Amino acid sequence: RDYAARLAAKYPGEYNLKQMSSIYDDVYQKWKYVNDPKGEYISPASRSIQNGLIGDCDDYAVLMCSLIEAVGGDCRVVLAFGKEVTK
Repeated sequence: RDYAARLAAKYPGEYNLKQMSSIYDDVYQKWKYVNDPKGEYISPASRSIQNGLIGDCDDYAVLMCSLIEAVGGDCRVVLAFGKEVTK
């Protein structure tokens, strides 16, 4: 909540698109992609923040969704597993 509030506070007031954009821009610019070890691990948002915004795509999605919800937005994370299907 604290991290999300600091980012959203750049555009005070009721939840708005500028707040969401501030959150997105900050996380997108600072995110460092690192693969999970064998198997799947989904990091809690707080751990991704503590680790300096490091993780894979599902960690990124969980963090973004958590930050947006922390300032009043709604979101959901959809995960897909399995082999890629080619035609």
